[in-house]
Amino acid sequence: MNEAYMMELLRQRYTRIRRGTDADRYVRASHVRYPHDASNGLSFGQASRIADYVVMDTYGTGEIIGHEVKVSRADWLSELRDSSKAETWRQHCHRWYLVVPDVRIVHPEELPDGWGLMAQTKAGPLRVRQNAPLVPDPTPLTTLQLASLSRSLAKTRERELRALEPGREAHV
Repeated sequence: MNEAYMMELLRQRYTRIRRGTDADRYVRASHVRYPHDASNGLSFGQASRIADYVVMDTYGTGEIIGHEVKVSRADWLSELRDSSKAETWRQHCHRWYLVVPDVRIVHPEELPDGWGLMAQTKAGPLRVRQNAPLVPDPTPLTTLQLASLSRSLAKTRERELRALEPGREAHV
């Protein structure tokens, strides 16, 4: 099990094109870097401040849903040692999920307040094991954060299209 496989499961979960519509319900972004902001002391794209997967529901709710992917117990324990990394992006999301291939990676008492849990089922797809609570008014994105999210949305879409159409050249 690796991160790329888990990201594919997230893509499958959040791909919903309804008949008669011209767009997917969700826009998806992987590896969203947190941009530099003089107030946070971070440099653009600091590796420790990356949201693994962010989606926005474009069919009414407008919810931004963030995901932290962990593929092993050791990976999860490392995250727990510095939960401020995820908080950088979580504060901007209506919901935040830990995504794991096996529910045994995280013990129930370890899940931070405000986090939900998704795990792979034996059949393959991801299933919500614990709902993430709704944050009705998350911290608004700054222009730089929105630009970073938009760039990741475009790059993710291009990767998805290339995967569907082998030989397609990248435009991002």
